[in-house]
Amino acid sequence: MPPRQLTLSITIIILAAILAYTINIGYAITEYIINSNYIVPLTVNGVEAQPPVKALAGDTVCVKELTVYLQQNKRLVFRGWNDGSTDQCRVVEGNHTAIYDMEVLLQVYTEPKALRKSEWVKAGSLIKLEYPEVYYQDGSERYIFESWSSGENPFHPNNTIYVSEPIRLEVRYIKEYLITAIGEAKINGTGWYREGEVAILATPPVIYLSNDERFIFTGWESIGPVPVIISNPQNPITMINVKGPYILKANYEKQYRVEVTSPKGLLFKGWVRDGETIRIQADPTIQLQEDVRLRFIGWSLSDLPLVPDITLQVHQPYNLTALYIKQYYLAVESQYGAAGAGWYDEGAVATVRANPQPPSNILINRKLIGYSGDCQQECQTTNGVVTLKMDSPKKIRTIYATEPNLLTIGIITGIGGALVAVYA
Repeated sequence: MPPRQLTLSITIIILAAILAYTINIGYAITEYIINSNYIVPLTVNGVEAQPPVKALAGDTVCVKELTVYLQQNKRLVFRGWNDGSTDQCRVVEGNHTAIYDMEVLLQVYTEPKALRKSEWVKAGSLIKLEYPEVYYQDGSERYIFESWSSGENPFHPNNTIYVSEPIRLEVRYIKEYLITAIGEAKINGTGWYREGEVAILATPPVIYLSNDERFIFTGWESIGPVPVIISNPQNPITMINVKGPYILKANYEKQYRVEVTSPKGLLFKGWVRDGETIRIQADPTIQLQEDVRLRFIGWSLSDLPLVPDITLQVHQPYNLTALYIKQYYLAVESQYGAAGAGWYDEGAVATVRANPQPPSNILINRKLIGYSGDCQQECQTTNGVVTLKMDSPKKIRTIYATEPNLLTIGIITGIGGALVAVYA
């Protein structure tokens, strides 16, 4: 073989050896380890494998599951790769480790239901739990914090707990209901009560608006959407067993003072319900003496009927007086009769009429010459009429004069003389 060809062959052999060596060295460098911080399935180019696995540069590796449930309340959650990538699948560029977090279930049970929670938390973490000290379900129902079942601050609504395993916590709340009572005055005992507690409500039995107006308690009434049994509804102080948000009403009736008097004393005195009708009866006359009396003339309230027997519908206080006028009796004595005797109002003028010339016989004439008694200057009369001012009881009598009938006597005497002469 010529030297030139030999040299070329040796050169080719050396280059081939160098190339083969270089290739072998390259393959050794591109083999990497793919691992996971927990034993979870991986796939290399679609083939499932348990970590750690070997892969070459350019291979595709994946975590098979993003979430791996170990138990119902414990799981692993994929967070990414050790170089910061968060993709489920990636191209191998070196040694890679899939990072999973262990999560456990934290459950918080409580009443009210709205505050219950269930959440996954990282195992080994310190969890802060913040709950309200007072939780209002609505305007008439609320819950007051009492304690936690566990934790660093079990007697404070804001608690801290270290979670390494699944845990179920309980927050204890005390249920309270609002007891509302309405009425004409402030009612003692309204407010918030624990469920099952006994509430005592007290309202005034009588509320005076003035000396003449008042409210009288008539009974308790349940008026809310949740009915309550009231054991003694007629008592202004009552007790109820709190099992819900109750609304009670203290019922009252309005009353007015009514007082009616007359010269004889009280006709009516008392409290009358608003709108009630009462009957009032006054005496038409009140006898003071045999010849002095009072006559009813009306009431002190001008718009009432002028009769002694009335019905009154009460919508206001009344202080009434039956009004009377004094009357005096005029007695007239006359043997021949007279008009004008009777009762007269004090100050009235009475007129008495007597027959000035009563019947006579043939021998005697009778003639009224006046009156006697309680008439003083008015006693003189010529026509039989006398007027008297009635300022006291009075008694008068007629006075008649008797005189012979001269005409008749003369006639009789003449006839007698003639007869004597004839028979003589």
